[in-house]
Parts: sequence; structure tokens; C-alpha cells
Amino acid sequence: LRAQPPVPRLSAVAEDPNRLYAAGLDAGRPSAAVSGDDGRTWRATPVPVPAEPLVNVRLLVSVGHNADAWLVGDTNRTRFPTIWQYDGAGWEAVAATGHPDRYFSVAAAGEGVLLFTGPSGAGVVADGEYRVSDWPVAHADMRRLADGTLVGRVGDDIYLGIGNGLQRRWISVVLTRV
Repeated sequence: LRAQPPVPRLSAVAEDPNRLYAAGLDAGRPSAAVSGDDGRTWRATPVPVPAEPLVNVRLLVSVGHNADAWLVGDTNRTRFPTIWQYDGAGWEAVAATGHPDRYFSVAAAGEGVLLFTGPSGAGVVADGEYRVSDWPVAHADMRRLADGTLVGRVGDDIYLGIGNGLQRRWISVVLTRV
């Protein structure tokens, strides 16, 4: 890009139909920028300082015209992360009250929902709180596909979560050797 995002130590990028997002981590503090014109110009977006220095930062974006953008920061790889959601001007800290201590993976589910998996099962962060979920992906490593489908694998079983936000239908694909 001609115009580089004003982000020190750039380490994460993401896009939705309306914006490009860039984030980095410098001395444990996250920084981010957003472009609404395909990267021709960038605007630094404020990120509240986390309580502890971070070792990693990721951008997660859902799909669709009303996509959600999330900044997820780790103090270590398994402890529940610090979360911010983009509000159109900057990054708002998300409390996620009631969350477990540890997690395996996180994916943007859409409609203001993040899906978490971990040793204590599956759960979602929505409206500032963590809720335990009965989704069948408790110990899966979750990812979001380009169409918004959530996909996770546990052993030889693959789970596909079709839908948006909390409205998902789950399909299990079991792989066997012939």
C-alpha cells in the first residue's frame, strides 16, 4: 500500500466489506488503524490500555455489511484474552464478565458475538458478558470461513456452524479410514 497504517510493529490485518483494519503491538501496548478507502488513507483508532502488557494481538472480523471487528490481545497463549470491539470511532473494551480462566480458540460469529472454546467448554461473549453455550465445539480449534461458517475440528470430527451470531445450525462431519 502507498499509505502505510500508522501502527508500530504491524502484526495483524483484517477486512470487511467497508473497511481495512490494521493492528500492532509495541512494548505490550496495542495500537490500531482503520481505512475506509481500500488503504489509500488510514486513521489511527484509539485502543484503551490493557491492565497487563500483551504478547500477541489479533484482529477478528465477521462477514456481511454489518460486520463486527474485534481486537483480541493475549497476555499469554492460554489465559482468557483482553477484548475490544470496534465502535466506528475506536476500540471499546469488552468486559466479558463471567469468562473462564483459559481458552483454546476464538472466532467472530457475527451480530456482536465471539465464540470461545476451551477446557471448560464452549461459550460466547455477547453484550459484555460470557455465556456458556451448548454448541458441540467445546474443545475444537475454531475458525471462520469466508462465508461466515464457523469450522472446528475435534479429533477426526469436523463441525460446521452455519448461520450468523447466535442463530447457528451445527453439522458434524465424521472422517473414518476406509
